[in-house]
Amino acid sequence: NGSIDGIKVLDAKFMYVDRGEDGKEVTYKQYVGAFKTGKYAYDTTKKVEFKEEQIAVLPVNQIGNCPYGYGLIYPVLDRVNKYLQADSDLHTIMSRKANAQIVAKLGSLEHDNFPTDGDIAAFGAKMTWMNNKREWVVGPNVDMEVLDFGQVGNKFDFILTHDDQFINDSFPVPEVLVGRGDVAEGLAKHQMEDFLKWIKGLQALAEKPIEMQIFARILAANNLGGAHVEFEWGVPSE
Repeated sequence: NGSIDGIKVLDAKFMYVDRGEDGKEVTYKQYVGAFKTGKYAYDTTKKVEFKEEQIAVLPVNQIGNCPYGYGLIYPVLDRVNKYLQADSDLHTIMSRKANAQIVAKLGSLEHDNFPTDGDIAAFGAKMTWMNNKREWVVGPNVDMEVLDFGQVGNKFDFILTHDDQFINDSFPVPEVLVGRGDVAEGLAKHQMEDFLKWIKGLQALAEKPIEMQIFARILAANNLGGAHVEFEWGVPSE
């Protein structure tokens, strides 16, 4: 109605774009209902509609004619999840293999000495609580061996390093800025230049909705339509 009452940020994961059957009339809708299980997962009546002039949209990493942007994290999310899973598996295995695993063989084929199921279960029960047991005294019919799993942690070095490098390469952030990386000064300089260009590209992408979809509409609502809007990033120079 010729005025703007306020601006707020809407959670993008509850927003969707309705381009209609012909793709010409675009409306933005926000789902405000609850999610259920079953055939009707959501209530189609629980939605708020916004016209194009009511929404400022910033689709980052948009592909083709898709109305949504994939963002910066989503394309690498699968690799990030695998990295976190490998890290979790490493700690799980290390906690399980922190102590040397012991296999006890009861009886002797040579002396025709065969333990009963009760003997095996009883000895196994003793070994279940061996965390605080340092010394063992056994008879000649008990043979105890230590299982050697090797350097378990080393088996994860390659996969963690590989995924970490993959994730780092997916973003043009210089390794030296995250506290690692041994590169020559000249290469580090070029990496920093590429990083700043990447940031400027994101800034240029954000300028259009800020200038045209936000400030231009506010100025027009205050009878200042047609005024030139130029959004400047950072601190103004002298």
